[in-house]
Amino acid sequence: MKVNAVRRSAYALALLLAGCSTQTNSTVGDALIARGTVGGILLGSLMKSGKPSQAEESTVMVQPGTYGPGVNADQYGRPHTYRLKDGQQLDPIYQNNVKRNAYGTGVHMDQFGRPVYDSAP
Repeated sequence: MKVNAVRRSAYALALLLAGCSTQTNSTVGDALIARGTVGGILLGSLMKSGKPSQAEESTVMVQPGTYGPGVNADQYGRPHTYRLKDGQQLDPIYQNNVKRNAYGTGVHMDQFGRPVYDSAP
C-alpha cells in the first residue's frame, strides 16, 4: 500500500516538473527530457522506459591533465581524479585509458581491469 502511494507521489511530482496535467508516462517523459535539465532528462527517461538509457549514464566528460599530471577536470571544470577501491590514487599515466561506467554507474575500469572510482584530488 505504501509503495503505491510513493509511486503516485513520484508521478505527481513528475507532472508538476513537466508542467503537464494527467498524461501518459511517455508524454510526461518527453516533456521532462525537453526541459534539458539533468534531473529532468533522467526522470523523463525513467518514466518512458523504466530505466535510464545508456546515453544518460555515460555523458560525464573528463578532460585529462587539465590541472597537472593526474588531476583532470570534470564536465563542470572541477578538479577530478580516479581512485582505486583501497583509496589509492590511480597513477597519472594510466588515467587517460579509463573506461567510464564499465562495471555499472560510477564504477569505471582502468586498463588493467581494476575497478576505479571518481574522486576529488
